[in-house]
Amino acid sequence: MPPTVSIVTPVLADDVRLQRTLKSVAEQVGVDWEHILVGPRAPGCDLTSPQAEGDRRWLQVAGENPVGLINAGLRECRGDVVAWLFPGDVYYRDTLRVVAETFSEQAKADVVFGDAVLFDERDVPRGRYRTKRFSMRRLRKACCLCQPAVFLRRTSQQSHGDLDASLAYWSDYEYWLRLADAGAVFERTPQLLAGSEVPEATGVLHLGPFARDVEPNAVHELNGLFKRRRGQVPVRWLVHAGRVATLSDPSVRPYSVPHFLATLHHARAEAKKWEQSPWESPVDWLMLPHESARSEWKRL
Repeated sequence: MPPTVSIVTPVLADDVRLQRTLKSVAEQVGVDWEHILVGPRAPGCDLTSPQAEGDRRWLQVAGENPVGLINAGLRECRGDVVAWLFPGDVYYRDTLRVVAETFSEQAKADVVFGDAVLFDERDVPRGRYRTKRFSMRRLRKACCLCQPAVFLRRTSQQSHGDLDASLAYWSDYEYWLRLADAGAVFERTPQLLAGSEVPEATGVLHLGPFARDVEPNAVHELNGLFKRRRGQVPVRWLVHAGRVATLSDPSVRPYSVPHFLATLHHARAEAKKWEQSPWESPVDWLMLPHESARSEWKRL
């Protein structure tokens, strides 16, 4: 018998983005599912109407923190597999069936993930979030999983606790790192599983497709996360912080030699902020020109 699936969606506004998410879940076939909507105020849609393969229910929880709402919903899940889906993001028609079959075939899997499509507010595709076979090295270098396309076995999710609600930007990444450090088994399926909304204003795809990738506060939160977990911030993330700082500097012309030098200057300042020597790992710093050239090639 295929596993059942529970999806949690935090609800802070009743708008077209939420309706798009609800519709994508309601169209899932071939597997039993439940969709738990969590928030302080119930949306105006009909939550009691029967669905073809599953049911939708409302959980009223006070608070405006989306991660806290997700944690409350996860505690109420009854499915064998759990996931969370933010308003605006979508599943494709056979997503839950594919995920359930993958968990059935991979009995040792704690996490199943796949690819996602990135689209803007006008539903125009902007690219594909491509994943590769899981490795801890790749996960430490980048958040290489796209959150809407990640599903967890409920027993594993329960044993590793709640998402960190103190993190405004990186609660998903922290959770993947936590599971991987504990030895959880990640399995990739080659199927396209989800669509993730990326605001058009985000823009700078060579730094990352999501708004948090170019948000200074998010960069600070991420580096603080690594400092707490591992005692130091990886050079790659120090360099990324330098790029983000340079990006917001109006006096530097993009993609120029001064731009590169400003990135290096800001990256060294970031290292000093976290009480790390900017020359602790000289090989990584010498790779900075190569990384910059590679990111520019990807952008072009």
